[in-house]
Amino acid sequence: MEKKFRESFNEEECRIFTETVMELGTEWYQYMHGYREEQCEPYDLLKRLLKLFEGDWIGLIDFDLPMKAWSTKYFYNAKTGSTSETLIAEAENTEQAKRWVRAIRNCEPIIIEDIEDIRKEAPEEYEMYNRLEVESVLGVPYRNCSSGLMVVRNPKRFKNNYAVLNIMSYLVTSEIISQNRRKYIERKTLICEPGTEKDIRIHLFGEMEIISKNFVMKAGDMTEPIRFLIAYLALHPGKAFCLEQLNDVYECKNSSWKNQIYRFRTKWKQARGTDEDSLQLIETTDHGYRINQNLNINVDVENVIELMKTIEDTTDIYSKIELLKRFLIMYRGELLGRDSIDCLMINEQRLLYRVMFSEKMDLFLRSLYLQCDYNAVIGFSHDILKVYPKNIDVYAWRISAYKMLEKITLCKDTYRHLCESLDEDEIQILNDKLGRIEKLFDEDFNHVTVMRLQVRPRCDRKYIVRP
Repeated sequence: MEKKFRESFNEEECRIFTETVMELGTEWYQYMHGYREEQCEPYDLLKRLLKLFEGDWIGLIDFDLPMKAWSTKYFYNAKTGSTSETLIAEAENTEQAKRWVRAIRNCEPIIIEDIEDIRKEAPEEYEMYNRLEVESVLGVPYRNCSSGLMVVRNPKRFKNNYAVLNIMSYLVTSEIISQNRRKYIERKTLICEPGTEKDIRIHLFGEMEIISKNFVMKAGDMTEPIRFLIAYLALHPGKAFCLEQLNDVYECKNSSWKNQIYRFRTKWKQARGTDEDSLQLIETTDHGYRINQNLNINVDVENVIELMKTIEDTTDIYSKIELLKRFLIMYRGELLGRDSIDCLMINEQRLLYRVMFSEKMDLFLRSLYLQCDYNAVIGFSHDILKVYPKNIDVYAWRISAYKMLEKITLCKDTYRHLCESLDEDEIQILNDKLGRIEKLFDEDFNHVTVMRLQVRPRCDRKYIVRP
């Protein structure tokens, strides 16, 4: 394979291609494993790749196969230096691009080194290429961001090698997904006061609160069964539950759900100063009770779940740190705070979010530590310990940060005072964590070093599609 590759290009091209694939392979590995320190804009990635191929246009071609249409949103035009001006119409017809449709469906690349080769075979496609000023095409399909092709127009070198394009199509589309989700989360989690009577915020982390325009209902304003009911319905948006289902879940059997809900609705009307049933929080349906679908409900648990998905998708360290800060702010405390509701489901959810919070905060402090921002580690560890005061891992990060700042007295005092409140097993856990943190920089360096040695260019031509 290497021999065939070298026969196709001169020595200089082989060198450039190998170095580029190694570099992009490194970047891909860093992207996948979270070692990347800088956020990459999709357009910057496109520009860099276009320079390699010496083409004049590169972009993502989005296909709507059921509608038989395609167009582009993300592209860079080297001729004009523009990311907004293109010859491609807002909606092109796939009848002129049947080869492209086959490539997407069969997950095959497109390689046309000279469009004159397809003039007789595919006159409609040839005409489309003429209209779009195409002389040669190199493209690969992608599927993780809708479905379509990443295409280079008129490449002057590496015309039939798509290895780099495959790597970059994944990086670019993944970056687009990550950016879109971050923007969505920023909009959704923006804390603002309810602007209308239909806007409701429900806080389940920390002390339960229901916030609407001009009033706030706290946990003490509701009976325990109602607190459970609202939390349970909020955790299952859109679903209705009958009395039998509620009694099965709520272990303190309650035979007066109707009376409880009636009294809550009365209090809700009085608090809001309106008799409109359409503005009630809990509505009755043929299938049981549910949160009113006519209201604009914002539940902090839903926002945290979305935020966690975004954190997992984000690979550049600075964006991840900002999202983890937002996560810490949104997690106001234990699910339903100190409310001792005797319900297995609530207790399981409480434990689940406790574990998730601890894992994300460990990642947060680790990220800050790797950025050598030791003062931030100490400051944020204080905020985290307000939520869970006995988190051994958080204390380990704080002690390690004191050590790196050469605050030896604080380091020793924190360790000694903490050990006084721990048993032998917990002290061993603390020591093990401190040992792992001490080796952290060596492990991080070794991962990248091994990765650099293992990445090899892939030049397989088996799936090349020729006209």
